[in-house]
Amino acid sequence: MSSYTGELPTKFAYNCQALTTADFRATGSVGEAAFGKCTALTAATTNFANVTTIGNKAFVESGVKTVSLAECTEINELAFSKCA
Repeated sequence: MSSYTGELPTKFAYNCQALTTADFRATGSVGEAAFGKCTALTAATTNFANVTTIGNKAFVESGVKTVSLAECTEINELAFSKCA
């Protein structure tokens, strides 16, 4: 997935089983369930540098194992629930 600038909307890539990586460097916020059920998404462990808000269930049931959220000031309910 190439870089996406701005806010990732609700269910942006929901249930996209082919998605393996995502680059969040230019993203300010990740919307509700944006990457929910993206089980192959495991490389979303870096490049969260500018993300300040993560929506409800943004990565629910995804393959994400670790994250570094230095600039994040708001993580909503169940954002990383049931991840790998």
